[in-house]
Amino acid sequence: MTDLNLYNLFNPSRILLVGASDRVLFSAGIARYLLEHGFADRLTMVNPSGRAVFGRATHTGIAAAAGDGPFDLAIIAIPAPAVPDAIDELAEIGCPFVILESAGFAETGPDGAALQREVVDRARRCGVRVLGPNCVGVVDTTTRFASTEVLEESLRPGGVALIAQSGVFGSILLDWAPSHGLRMSKAITLGNRCDLDEADFLNFLADDPATRVVAMYLEGVADGRRFLDAVAACRRHGKPVVVLKGGRTGPGAHAVGSHTASLAGSDAVFEGALRQAGGIRARSLEHLTDLARAFDACPAPRGPRVAMITTSGSQGILATDAITEHGLELARFAPETIARVRAIAPSWMTIGNPLDLGPSGIYRDAIAAVLDDPQVDALLLHIAIPWGSVRELFTGPDAIEGLLGDPAVLRAAAGRMPILLSHVGYPRFVEFVTEAYGSFLPIYPTAERAAQTLASMWQGPEAASEK
Repeated sequence: MTDLNLYNLFNPSRILLVGASDRVLFSAGIARYLLEHGFADRLTMVNPSGRAVFGRATHTGIAAAAGDGPFDLAIIAIPAPAVPDAIDELAEIGCPFVILESAGFAETGPDGAALQREVVDRARRCGVRVLGPNCVGVVDTTTRFASTEVLEESLRPGGVALIAQSGVFGSILLDWAPSHGLRMSKAITLGNRCDLDEADFLNFLADDPATRVVAMYLEGVADGRRFLDAVAACRRHGKPVVVLKGGRTGPGAHAVGSHTASLAGSDAVFEGALRQAGGIRARSLEHLTDLARAFDACPAPRGPRVAMITTSGSQGILATDAITEHGLELARFAPETIARVRAIAPSWMTIGNPLDLGPSGIYRDAIAAVLDDPQVDALLLHIAIPWGSVRELFTGPDAIEGLLGDPAVLRAAAGRMPILLSHVGYPRFVEFVTEAYGSFLPIYPTAERAAQTLASMWQGPEAASEK
């Protein structure tokens, strides 16, 4: 997708940490992570006093460290005024990439902006590529490389690549992700993006085999045309791009300028252009993560026809309102499907869509019948069973299969259509489902959340090309 190969940012063979310390909180976290996660043999550290860091010897300067190279990547965590000279020194020893984690640049005002321009000018003259400043760099859950301290739970590999303009936001989201069902392939924090920007990383992720969906938090875009072309490139490779953009309102746009020195631009223009390129706009952090989880587990619906199976009529009604308000429709079951369900249903049950199973006990077989229906493009499962009944009927993960069906059958079906599940009730039921089925069934806390997620999936480019 691009002549710029960013692979060494995510799996560097030799790393130089400039500004290493075991006393300064931020720098200490970087050194500690690298030393404790298998990168000790790749790491050289520079500390101006030459003091040992976590018991490891350091060099007093970049030139003195050259003998340990060549280096693929330098991580810089030093005061902003010292950065321009550090860029020159890194160029002299042949280091091609820099993650500049120092703050104090354009986000601080005119003097900081001038210093940032100087960094960019020097880097461009000598061919060094820079991520940042004012960022925490990258995380790769496959190689386990990170240029910031990361929780072990956040390193469980998944298919969601996160691009966050805010470094702290990216770090917080990594901490938050495991408890909300998000598993990352990579995380990139852009900061002030003085050089490398969101388009560079989107083009890289378009070819990344570990990434299935890109979730982005942006406060603006560096180059609108390049960004939109990169979004379109990801979608051509079957990778949805979901964007949460800060600065939608006037006060929000003003706050953006003091955070990452970004030009937010017209929100209406951004929204229209993003949709035209095939991107999907998230309305909140909740919406962003709901969509990322769904796209990581499922394809987009191939059409607007949705089947709903529920144990609660009220949940089916709420979800029906949500999908129809967003342009989807209830599928008309094929006669064969209706006959299969009627053959096993109790006399009191109405056969229709939503299919309200109540306490019938035919869940597994009804789900199998609907999954075989050629007139169904997506399935929403809404399970609301009182915990007393769950405790009696489903005493563990194996018993859950009696409710939802064979995991292999559901997994195969989820490869051809989205299957989203919602549960209202005691959280232990969700744990049962996750233990039995793994992560390929995204689970939402309400029927409306699941329905709204599905509707947003349909509003992507697959839907646009068929409408």
